[in-house]
Amino acid sequence: MNPDQYVQDKAASSGSSFYYAFLFLPKERRAAITAFYAFCREVDDVVDEVTDPGVAATKLAWWKSEVHKGFSGQSNHPVMLALMPHAKTYGIEERHLQGVIEGCQMDLDQTRYLDYAGLQRYCHLVAGVVGEVAARIFGQTDERTTEYAHTLGQALQLTNIIRDVGEDAMRGRIYLPIS
Repeated sequence: MNPDQYVQDKAASSGSSFYYAFLFLPKERRAAITAFYAFCREVDDVVDEVTDPGVAATKLAWWKSEVHKGFSGQSNHPVMLALMPHAKTYGIEERHLQGVIEGCQMDLDQTRYLDYAGLQRYCHLVAGVVGEVAARIFGQTDERTTEYAHTLGQALQLTNIIRDVGEDAMRGRIYLPIS
C-alpha cells in the first residue's frame, strides 16, 4: 500500500462526514486535506485508543520526532510521506503539526480545566490550528480567513465537548471548566 492509499483508507475508515466533503475538492487539495486529516486521526487515536498513558505519551513523543523528520526530509510513516509534498504548497508548517500533537498531549496530562482560558488553549491546539491549516488547503485568499477558520475550529471543538460529555467522563476527562 502506498502512502496515498494509506491516508485514503485512514480517512475513509474514520466514519466522519468530513471525508465525504473532501471528495468534492480538486485532486491536489483533496490529497492534501486527506493526508492532513489522516495525520490528525493518527495522533488523536493515540490518546483515545491507547489505554496506558505511558504508552500513549511514548507514541506522541514518537510522532513529534516523526513530524520533525518529515520537515527534514527523513520521515518514514506513510501519513508524513503523503502530507509532506503538500506542506510548502499550502503553507503547512512544522509548528502546526507539533501544535496538534501538543493538544493531544494535554489529554494525557490534564483531565480538568479550571477556567475557560485553559480550555481555550486546548481548543486552539486541537481544533483552531486544524482550522487554520484546512483554510490554507481549501484555498484562502484573504489572511482574515485564517482567523475565521481558527475561530470556527474552536467552536466546533466546543460543540464536540458538549456532545461528548458522557463519553469523555468515562475516559476520565472533563472539559467543562470548573468556573
